[in-house]
Amino acid sequence: MFALTVPLPDFDEPTVKELGKLLAGYEEASAAGLVRGGVIVEGDAAAYALVWEWGNARQTKEGPKTVKGINPDGEQVWLSVQAPFGYIRINEPVYFQILERELGAIDFSEAITAKEILAEMKKASAAAAELIAEIIREHAPVDSGDLRDSISPTDPDDPDLAVDDEELELGEGFNHVVKRTNRKLKG
Repeated sequence: MFALTVPLPDFDEPTVKELGKLLAGYEEASAAGLVRGGVIVEGDAAAYALVWEWGNARQTKEGPKTVKGINPDGEQVWLSVQAPFGYIRINEPVYFQILERELGAIDFSEAITAKEILAEMKKASAAAAELIAEIIREHAPVDSGDLRDSISPTDPDDPDLAVDDEELELGEGFNHVVKRTNRKLKG
């Protein structure tokens, strides 16, 4: 057996105090809860935005611009010929790359207090949400243009983001995607 002992550096009193402030800031930021972000559809387009992703539950036969496809739940449904594989989920790997890049670029060098730490995290969340919204807009099916114009990033402080994932009532399939995404993010 081989053992190597490496002495830890001694810290002077001011350094210990600064480290204490830094650790207290991170502990307080952690206790504040999650920093969230997202993309929303507002206005008239919100009523049909997910139909192109999940299919029309009321449709029983082929329409003039529809094709059979598989929604994120694995169900065979009628989807638009403009988005036969959806327009959101097709870029999921890109969304994760954006999140990794934006979160990895956070500069905590000047962030000591919980407020400063959270501000940096919210800034990264907002930047990621803007990039993701842009990709979703680019791939959204074209109808009157309302859908593309209605897709926007949310503010990290938006109260609609503060719900527990189990409280979301957007359909079983959407909850499945939220839970799967959270598992990926948590590792």
